[in-house]
Amino acid sequence: MLEAFDDIDRDWLMNSDRLDLQGKYVLVDFWAYSCINCIRGIPQIEEAYKLLYPKGFIAVGVHTPEFDFEKNPANVSNAIRRLGITYPVVLDQEYYLWAYFNNQFWPAHYLFDPTGELVFESIGEEGTNELLGVLNELFHVELPVLHTHKADNDRTIPELYLGRNRGELGNSPACKGSSCNVYTLPHRMESGKIYLNGIWERHGQFVESLVEQCSIHLDYNGVDISGVFDSDVPRMINCSINGEITNLTIDGPSSYHIYDGGNTGGSLVLNVPKGVRVYTLTFG
Repeated sequence: MLEAFDDIDRDWLMNSDRLDLQGKYVLVDFWAYSCINCIRGIPQIEEAYKLLYPKGFIAVGVHTPEFDFEKNPANVSNAIRRLGITYPVVLDQEYYLWAYFNNQFWPAHYLFDPTGELVFESIGEEGTNELLGVLNELFHVELPVLHTHKADNDRTIPELYLGRNRGELGNSPACKGSSCNVYTLPHRMESGKIYLNGIWERHGQFVESLVEQCSIHLDYNGVDISGVFDSDVPRMINCSINGEITNLTIDGPSSYHIYDGGNTGGSLVLNVPKGVRVYTLTFG
């Protein structure tokens, strides 16, 4: 598998002029900068890279975009800097490495020994801790594990997408016709489904608020809430979690942390101003 890196265009490479993988333990880490599960594990991978590089270990991040805005190299570069990543990152804009590895998940970890043999692979936040355990055994170190975000009752709802391509809303437009984009709330709302209120335009990857008085409603289960948002100019979302009010400023395409208050669920209302694009909501 590592031979795939021999043919990559050097314009794909960030944080390094070249990749020297010969005779090293090589971690290939697939990630996307708006993926909250990827973001949570990056500090651990960065720490492993700094500690173990002198011992013959290298981490290579493969940034494969989930959303169109993640294909912009400037956005990825800004995220690398913001997240404090110093190990090499390969831009996999056309899914070349993703397909070569037959990968399907963000994050995904592939560890190779110095002979190029795959010795370990895992996915998700829990997979990050499994990886750290393997590195601790191989290099006789004590890398700290990642605190995973998960509700105690283990009924955390899955990530919810709002765009047409992958999402399913709890309500449909209030009128008929392909151009209708007026949404109203039903009398009863089912837990774990997103409901829109106001005038929204629904695209393949996101929904966009067309007027100031728009809102998103959801009864959820989890202890942590994040979302992927974008706006051409800074806009403020008013967030109500079980009546507790916070404000969230959206100033570019990224993942934003909404809430981590310890409750295992409840009611979420996002009051979204005009021009904000909402891609996903994620719960831990």
